Amino acid sequence: MDKVKQVLTPKFPDADDVFVVPNTFLDDTTKVELKTTFEEVVYNGLKKVLLGLTIIFFVLTLIHLFFLPKSIISIVVPVSSAITVICGSLSYVLRKIPVSIKVANAIGGSISILATIDTLLVFYFLAQPRQIIGITLIIVASGSLLMSLEWLVISVSISIVGWAMVMWLTNQPDWLRNGFLIFCSSGLSYLVFVTRMYALGRLKTLNLKYQARKIQLESVLEDKEKANLQLEEALKKLKESREDLKILINSVNGIVWESDINLSQFLFVSRKVEKILGYSTNRWLEEKGFWMSHIHPEDQETVLMYSTSEIKYGRDYELEYRMIAADGATVWLKDIVTVVFENERVSKLQGVMFDITDSKKIEAALIRSENRYRDLFEKANDIIYTHDLSGKFVSVNTHAKEVLGYSYEEILTMNIGQILQLEQLERVKERIKKRLAGENFPSQELTLRAKDGHEIIFEVSSWLEWENGVPVAIHGIARDITERKRIEEALKESEERYRSLFSSASIGI
Repeated sequence: MDKVKQVLTPKFPDADDVFVVPNTFLDDTTKVELKTTFEEVVYNGLKKVLLGLTIIFFVLTLIHLFFLPKSIISIVVPVSSAITVICGSLSYVLRKIPVSIKVANAIGGSISILATIDTLLVFYFLAQPRQIIGITLIIVASGSLLMSLEWLVISVSISIVGWAMVMWLTNQPDWLRNGFLIFCSSGLSYLVFVTRMYALGRLKTLNLKYQARKIQLESVLEDKEKANLQLEEALKKLKESREDLKILINSVNGIVWESDINLSQFLFVSRKVEKILGYSTNRWLEEKGFWMSHIHPEDQETVLMYSTSEIKYGRDYELEYRMIAADGATVWLKDIVTVVFENERVSKLQGVMFDITDSKKIEAALIRSENRYRDLFEKANDIIYTHDLSGKFVSVNTHAKEVLGYSYEEILTMNIGQILQLEQLERVKERIKKRLAGENFPSQELTLRAKDGHEIIFEVSSWLEWENGVPVAIHGIARDITERKRIEEALKESEERYRSLFSSASIGI
């Protein structure tokens, strides 16, 4: 505790070293940092002051030029112009070349003296009591801007001596009143300076308190060194265990993840995400709302609504959606989500995303193929049908409805025996039996009855459908050949008629 008390005892700063630190407790690096900090305060403050004085004296030069009597312009204006140039030049130089704290204080003091000389010259030539105000302002400003007690004393002393000489040379009255103003401004300047230095001293004290606290913490850390070693060993084993788990997770052919209950901040994501979607794991973990913002725009609302509903009721769920990969490609994902509870409340979500893009492509191809088949099926000019082994219709195309006159629902309740002639039905049943026995047959002609009773002749080709080696249905294509048969019969009758005619005709004419 004695060391701590010694550290907490501040020393009032002097002109060159505001931060006086006991060598016993602060290393060289800390002392250098403190001194450098103070130098930066002085240096940066001086640059801004010089820039401001450049502007002030430039304006003051213009005022002298236009408002002072011509008899003194040739003396006062060059002085204020010179001060303007000096301040501007120093401001520019200090922005390019850093200087030490001593040089900075010397520059500040010198500028203060130059400003005092300019004001005293005006006071001397005009001999106006109101010029006392300018001198008092310069004295107060010196205490507000200078960082060195020596230069403050020099600047204020020159102001007082100069004032006294001008008062004596110009036979000014009111020595007592003006002297009181000069005295008060000098005291105020010193108080301002002391207050600023005290503030910097308090800054040093706070830093020393920090150092004292550091000593106490070091003592505590020494007492806990063994516990830390044991903790490090435990953490090492935990890290090894986590590494094993990480290897296992990354070997899963999917994206293993964990997030908050709002799915806005991911807490963990496996490296497989880089291979599947192309985004780094850092983006998933650091960018809030990354997952939702990269879901396909058409799926975002559905995914959000469904996920929110399931999470609200604490139910595990699965869903399929599209995400936009880093290269702009669309990737289909199947997300299996588990809702994790802590203290009977939903605390986080865990899940695995599987890439099902290839499956979706195959599914889309199958749908396209099915649509093409369905178009051919529905738009064919022949009847395409399927019935089970008992003869009950399972499916027919649109042309069957148009030709037979039955509705689709009516046909699906019917059996082939209801539209076949009895002798043809027996023939069909016999062919089915032989086909089941392995025999193959060419197409056959069958006569079907339409809903209105008229008969239509079809050329029918059929085949069996097998499933796991077992016949389950019969598919067939029936082409309407009624018109062709009518033409054939007409030709046949015509042939017979001409044959008969030639047979009965006389041989020689």
